[in-house]
Amino acid sequence: MRNLGQQKRRRHSLRKPKHEDSWSDSHRYDLQRREIWRMPTDVQLPLFPFCMEEEIRIGDYWYRDNFTRYLLIVIGLKGSISFQFEDHETILTGGHILVIPPGTSYLLKNADTFSSHKVVIEFIGNNLNSDIATLGLNRQILLKTGEYLKLAGLLREIGDRMQEKKMEDIPLLVGLSYRFCTALSMLLPRNEPDNLLLSRARMILESSFEKKVTIGALASELRCSPSFLNKLFRRELGTTPMQYRLEKKIACARYLLCSTTLTVKEIAFQLGYCDPFYFSGEFRRITGESPGAARKRKALI
Repeated sequence: MRNLGQQKRRRHSLRKPKHEDSWSDSHRYDLQRREIWRMPTDVQLPLFPFCMEEEIRIGDYWYRDNFTRYLLIVIGLKGSISFQFEDHETILTGGHILVIPPGTSYLLKNADTFSSHKVVIEFIGNNLNSDIATLGLNRQILLKTGEYLKLAGLLREIGDRMQEKKMEDIPLLVGLSYRFCTALSMLLPRNEPDNLLLSRARMILESSFEKKVTIGALASELRCSPSFLNKLFRRELGTTPMQYRLEKKIACARYLLCSTTLTVKEIAFQLGYCDPFYFSGEFRRITGESPGAARKRKALI
């Protein structure tokens, strides 16, 4: 494997592709690092790698992303890494694979070891949401598998191809992306029918916020009864389908407030609210603060 340290990139160039990201900006946290960003194409593709990264981090390194728009796969090789999500913490150690779906906020840092070694891939594409829903990768998953080194090798192969920046490799990279995601999907515990239904429902509820969705229309599309759908969500997620959609809407609103210059009225309309004042009330009820306060707090940070 090539010297990872020779592949370092300037941190200044990392800011643009990320969403609301921040990190411990000091070279002393890098031991070895290899990072490849962006495929050299503007062609519309169903699924492709946006970034491949392998790194060994030391000390109290940390990184935060408040709203990732990629499917993020992290393979732990050595050490332990803490991933802190909004309502829980996950510890990634050697032999574990962590799946982080789009729209997730997280903070990562070294846990109880001085150094950590991981391989990371970010996937994006026009069919991202539907593809990962089909493969069962549209939720947070922590998987321990003996196949982790083989999968890490496949990610390195993807990184090598990305680094060459050859247009003729684009079909191969799309194929490798599907190969990796499918191989990972096949390692997951076999889904029960209810879980498949829940995945489909969540995919619908997490998209097209500008459109009105009712429990009746959702149940009809999924070919089940509204009462069954409500019971399924309460049993698996502790909430109702409509409350789940509202929480995802508000999470999207928070991201737009903190990362764009859209007005509160424009954000409300984009999320399907005809009345900006009603939107502001819903935002306050869910988050405990007004949209303006949320934007101001982010600006101060």
